[in-house]
Amino acid sequence: MPAVAAAALVDLPMLKQEDMQFFGKLLEVRDEGALSIDELKERKILRLLLKIKNGTPPVRKVALRQITDKARDFGPGPLFNQILPLLMSPALEDQERHLLVKVIDRVLYKLDDLVRPYVHKILVVIEPLLIDEDYYARVEGREIISNLAKAAGLATMIATMRPDIDHVDEYVRNTTARAFAVVASALGIPALLPFLKAVCRSKKSWQARHTGAKIIQQIAVLMGEQTTEDVVMLNAFGTVVNALGTRVHPYLAQIFSMLKWRLANKSAKVRQQTADLVARIAVVLRTCGEEGMLSNLGQIFYENLGEEYPEVLGSILGALKAVVNVIGMANMEPPIRDLLPRLTPILRNRHEKVQENVIDLVGRIADRGAEHVAAREWMRICFELLDMLKAHRKAIRRAAVNTFGYIAKAIGPQDVLGTLLSNLKVQERQNRVCTTVAIAIVAETCSPFTVLPALMCEYRVPELNVQNGVLKSLSFMFEYIGEMGKDYVYAVTALLEDALIDRDLVHRQTACTTVKHLALGVAGLNCEDAMVHLLNHVWPNIFETSPHVINAVMDAIEALRVPPRTGRVAQLRRAGLVPPGTPRARRSTGRSTTPCISARRMPSCRTTPRIGGKEPNRWGPDELYYF
Repeated sequence: MPAVAAAALVDLPMLKQEDMQFFGKLLEVRDEGALSIDELKERKILRLLLKIKNGTPPVRKVALRQITDKARDFGPGPLFNQILPLLMSPALEDQERHLLVKVIDRVLYKLDDLVRPYVHKILVVIEPLLIDEDYYARVEGREIISNLAKAAGLATMIATMRPDIDHVDEYVRNTTARAFAVVASALGIPALLPFLKAVCRSKKSWQARHTGAKIIQQIAVLMGEQTTEDVVMLNAFGTVVNALGTRVHPYLAQIFSMLKWRLANKSAKVRQQTADLVARIAVVLRTCGEEGMLSNLGQIFYENLGEEYPEVLGSILGALKAVVNVIGMANMEPPIRDLLPRLTPILRNRHEKVQENVIDLVGRIADRGAEHVAAREWMRICFELLDMLKAHRKAIRRAAVNTFGYIAKAIGPQDVLGTLLSNLKVQERQNRVCTTVAIAIVAETCSPFTVLPALMCEYRVPELNVQNGVLKSLSFMFEYIGEMGKDYVYAVTALLEDALIDRDLVHRQTACTTVKHLALGVAGLNCEDAMVHLLNHVWPNIFETSPHVINAVMDAIEALRVPPRTGRVAQLRRAGLVPPGTPRARRSTGRSTTPCISARRMPSCRTTPRIGGKEPNRWGPDELYYF
């Protein structure tokens, strides 16, 4: 290479032989002062393109940023006059083509509407990429045309490509159809629909109609199956119907016939969508006074409870629940006494959507229309509901637990409680915890005195899981009933006393949690003697080292200082802090000191005796301080 040319390429990357026809001007050493503005722009653009094409990654990154930032200064003409011929080069490698496509993408975004006069020139170069054998070339061609359509706008794209629709060459018509499909994908199919209707109805030439059909075909191929718009359409239709309210009444007959036809459709997706739609508009049907339509739909859903697809069955149950809510238990068709036995086998279905909807429906019936169903059927449902307590989703377990409360309120707690207590013997912990919550809800619903004797009797069973379950049930029960626990404090004190001195750590932990809820519920209700008695049994557990146990103990002590007004807690704390207490006793007692002092300073001060006196090491108060 001549010395002059080498000097011109000092700060440029290596120049290949096939690049000479595009970047040969850079080898000419010319005085920049004698060059015109257009020539200076051309040389600057060529230098940046060469750095992007052949440079190292850092050099390429800087050059790409410069050509993007200065795109509007360079102008679309000088840029595309250099980029497009380079992109059409047959010697271009895949990586180099990818880099040039990235340049065009960024330049199009920066130029925006300035690119409109050059749309045809760009399309002539890019459209052949749409039918290239290489998959990545086709993807890059679609990307450029998509960005070009967003920059130039729909009117410019249609005006530019319109003459090619009835071109005599089939190759041109084919690439034009693919380009129109990309434009529709980028700007939205509805925007292109009026133009497509006009093209497909054209009477000037068969080529135009053929190209219109090809455009529709390419749009279908490019867009594929739209599976994400079901919920959007459902929400839109439901929102419109609910917003119209009674004004939609003239159209309900047409909507109803459409719903019936779609519920009998062979496609499972259509049936599911229709059931979801009924769930959204059931309230409006009731508002318009169309109870007959609701009864008819309820009958159809009842007949479809044998649906084999779980997603569709879940939607049918959701729609049936909506119909039951708005039409009422007494007016429901089919009657509730016929509907509930059909729901019992569905409780065994393990699909989450089915489980959640069927339990909600059963709970709604148990809450509002329990008298329509025999007690024997409710007991059968109780046994099926036990398996629901093992569900993975919390919503399903919560619905099952609440349903136990509704059923107990309907048929009495004895039979339901027997079923739940027998479930405390299972090995699975989550099942037992949900069972204890259900027992507590039954106690809250049917009053604690209906449940407490059976619980205390069950505690006598010499089985660890059962006893822990009873204690946890008592904990949840006292948490739920609050001040009602005043009537049952002395009944459970002996049971809690036994649990607090048990050798099992979990026993004592659960008993401390129960004491906490009990103490907070009866604060200020003159139960201080029982609370002090429980405190005397809770306090020795401050020496535990297990994190779970010690947290439960500290929570119980903080709760117990509320009813006894801190006095007894302060006395126990002081006995552990002063000599002759061991260091371990002082450390364990000190953990309970700060919360008590920070929460209730004045009672702590009143119960602290004067230290000192005539006799050494005398720490007790005089007898007169007690009065």
